Amino acid sequence: MFSGNKKSIAEMFPLTDMQEKMYAAIQLGKCEYLVKITVKVDKKLDEHLLRSALEKMMDMQPALRTVFASSEKNGFVQLV
Repeated sequence: MFSGNKKSIAEMFPLTDMQEKMYAAIQLGKCEYLVKITVKVDKKLDEHLLRSALEKMMDMQPALRTVFASSEKNGFVQLV
């Protein structure tokens, strides 16, 4: 179930067949689709500037705001 800020959800769509399979694999821990990385920054980082840049990028690209969730009413969905 989605537990984030529901006011920030603009649209909700059902998952495609491929997205549903990927979501199931992620839940089972059997998905190599996701790649996690850590970046080490050696210099002082302007956290406000970084956050602002990331927010602007997410505002321009709806796919970066999209999450998969489970809804009792609608089953598996993607929230933008």
